[in-house]
Parts: sequence; C-alpha cells; structure tokens
Amino acid sequence: MTSQSPLPPNPPDTVDFLVGATAIADFLREIGIPMTRTRVYQWIEAGKLPAGRVGASLVASRSAIRRHLRHVTHGDMLIGA
Repeated sequence: MTSQSPLPPNPPDTVDFLVGATAIADFLREIGIPMTRTRVYQWIEAGKLPAGRVGASLVASRSAIRRHLRHVTHGDMLIGA
C-alpha cells in the first residue's frame, strides 16, 4: 500500500497555493530567488518563509510569499511619509 498525500497535486498557476517543497522552490526560482528543495525546508524551519504543513505536505501561498518578500525588502515604509 502506498501512502497518498492529503492534498491534490499543484493546480494551474491561477491558483494561489503551492504544495510541496519542489513547487515552492520552483516558484521562488521563477521570481528570481535561487532555491533548492533542501533550502525550502531550511528557510521554513528558520521562519524565513511563510509556509506550513498540512499532514505531511508542505504548503505555501504565492501571494503570502510575495507579501513577505515585499516586507523584507521594503519594511514598513509608508508611501509619502
């Protein structure tokens, strides 16, 4: 008997969710951040990526990662302040 992931495979890009370290690493590479599956696990453990687990699967959100990166690169700057 093989173990099944509790989540379906990644849907098309129109959906916000990323399932699995490979999908998260692929997304980060697409937006210009050199990333490996191993580093995804390390960054999540260190709190450097907004992601978590559902059962045994890592899950993340494209929009949450983008928001997190904007915060990291721009901080809490106010426009026009």
